[in-house]
Amino acid sequence: MINIKIPKLCGCAKKKKSWNKKYTFETLKEAEKKAKKMCKKANEEYCEKHTFEYEVKKDNVIIHIKSNK
Repeated sequence: MINIKIPKLCGCAKKKKSWNKKYTFETLKEAEKKAKKMCKKANEEYCEKHTFEYEVKKDNVIIHIKSNK
Protein backbone atom coordinates (compact mmCIF):
# COMPACT_ATOMS: atom_id res chain seq x y z
CA MET A 1 0.00 0.00 0.00
CA ILE A 2 1.19 3.48 -0.90
CA ASN A 3 0.21 6.44 1.31
CA ILE A 4 0.10 10.17 0.69
CA LYS A 5 1.53 11.97 3.70
CA ILE A 6 1.47 15.68 4.44
CA PRO A 7 3.78 16.39 7.40
CA LYS A 8 2.64 19.99 7.90
CA LEU A 9 -0.40 21.84 6.59
CA CYS A 10 -0.73 25.58 6.05
CA GLY A 11 -3.94 27.36 7.07
CA CYS A 12 -5.35 27.23 3.54
CA ALA A 13 -4.83 23.47 3.25
CA LYS A 14 -6.32 22.86 6.72
CA LYS A 15 -9.58 24.42 5.52
CA LYS A 16 -9.89 21.96 2.63
CA LYS A 17 -11.55 18.66 3.52
CA SER A 18 -9.56 16.80 0.86
CA TRP A 19 -6.28 17.67 2.60
CA ASN A 20 -7.44 16.27 5.94
CA LYS A 21 -8.20 12.77 4.60
CA LYS A 22 -5.94 9.75 4.71
CA TYR A 23 -5.11 8.54 1.20
CA THR A 24 -3.96 4.98 0.53
CA PHE A 25 -3.45 3.49 -2.93
CA GLU A 26 -2.59 0.13 -4.42
CA THR A 27 0.06 1.50 -6.76
CA LEU A 28 2.65 4.25 -6.71
CA LYS A 29 1.30 5.54 -10.02
CA GLU A 30 -2.15 6.14 -8.49
CA ALA A 31 -0.70 7.89 -5.44
CA GLU A 32 1.52 10.14 -7.56
CA LYS A 33 -1.40 11.05 -9.80
CA LYS A 34 -3.50 12.11 -6.78
CA ALA A 35 -0.63 14.04 -5.15
CA LYS A 36 0.10 15.84 -8.43
CA LYS A 37 -3.57 16.82 -8.76
CA MET A 38 -3.71 18.05 -5.14
CA CYS A 39 -0.53 20.13 -5.51
CA LYS A 40 -1.63 21.63 -8.83
CA LYS A 41 -5.01 22.67 -7.45
CA ALA A 42 -3.48 24.18 -4.31
CA ASN A 43 -0.83 26.07 -6.28
CA GLU A 44 -3.28 27.44 -8.83
CA GLU A 45 -6.50 27.96 -6.90
CA TYR A 46 -6.30 28.56 -3.20
CA CYS A 47 -2.94 29.24 -1.63
CA GLU A 48 -0.84 32.23 -2.62
CA LYS A 49 1.54 32.11 0.35
CA HIS A 50 2.93 28.63 -0.28
CA THR A 51 4.08 26.28 -3.02
CA PHE A 52 3.05 22.63 -2.87
CA GLU A 53 5.35 19.89 -4.18
CA TYR A 54 5.53 16.15 -3.75
CA GLU A 55 8.27 13.53 -3.67
CA VAL A 56 8.33 9.76 -3.52
CA LYS A 57 10.03 8.13 -0.54
CA LYS A 58 9.86 4.32 -0.34
CA ASP A 59 6.15 3.43 0.01
CA ASN A 60 4.94 6.97 0.53
CA VAL A 61 4.29 10.09 -1.48
CA ILE A 62 5.14 13.10 0.66
CA ILE A 63 3.59 16.52 -0.05
CA HIS A 64 5.78 19.40 1.09
CA ILE A 65 4.54 22.92 1.63
CA LYS A 66 7.14 25.66 1.10
CA SER A 67 6.82 29.36 1.83
CA ASN A 68 6.84 31.79 -1.12
CA LYS A 69 8.85 34.42 0.78
